[in-house]
Amino acid sequence: MYSNRFILTIFTLATALSACGASRKAAKLDRSTALEIMRETAPKLLQSQEPVYDARTQELIVREARGWDDKRGALTISFLDALASVGILRDKKINGVEADHYDVASNPRNPFYTYQIIPQEGVHVMYANTRDELAIITLGKRVVKEILGIRQEGSDALVDVSIASAPTPLYDKITEAARPLFAQCGTFPDPKPYFCKRWPSRDGLTVPETFTYHFSRYDDGWRLVTE
Repeated sequence: MYSNRFILTIFTLATALSACGASRKAAKLDRSTALEIMRETAPKLLQSQEPVYDARTQELIVREARGWDDKRGALTISFLDALASVGILRDKKINGVEADHYDVASNPRNPFYTYQIIPQEGVHVMYANTRDELAIITLGKRVVKEILGIRQEGSDALVDVSIASAPTPLYDKITEAARPLFAQCGTFPDPKPYFCKRWPSRDGLTVPETFTYHFSRYDDGWRLVTE
């Protein structure tokens, strides 16, 4: 025999599912239905909008009499070292020699730094095994926050959606590891190192943006039109 509580739970769930199906087939698209559809579709739909950072795994530091390229290069390499400290890069070499066995100060050659990418979730390789190789690091996951408005005409609707990015664990780890380097960006003369210009603040990363999506009503209910 099933308990009354179990029967009530099943009944409540069935009622909620029935209401959900009914709202999707309703003539008028409401905000709760649009939000539900957006959140179901978001993981695949919004993946291409995820904020990323592209880190070069090979850097040639050209020394100049002014010294600024050397100093800029030192900051750039320090940032790559920070990526290595959190497990994104490894096997640092200078002019083909393991970094621990190479003395940059006593060698007149322009130092050429290389790293290897550690494959993992949130990190993928672009232009692998070339001088232009990049580690593409996902900094945020897109999150549907709310429905801001709906403009419906017949079986079609334009829906304004607020979407933000939630920082990934990698973003938090790198931000903490490179905090002393970011502190130097404000006073460093132009042109600043690449990471100073491209690494977003937490506020900048998470600020909501508004996008408009097209919905259409079919015989089985409302759908997000993605093509």
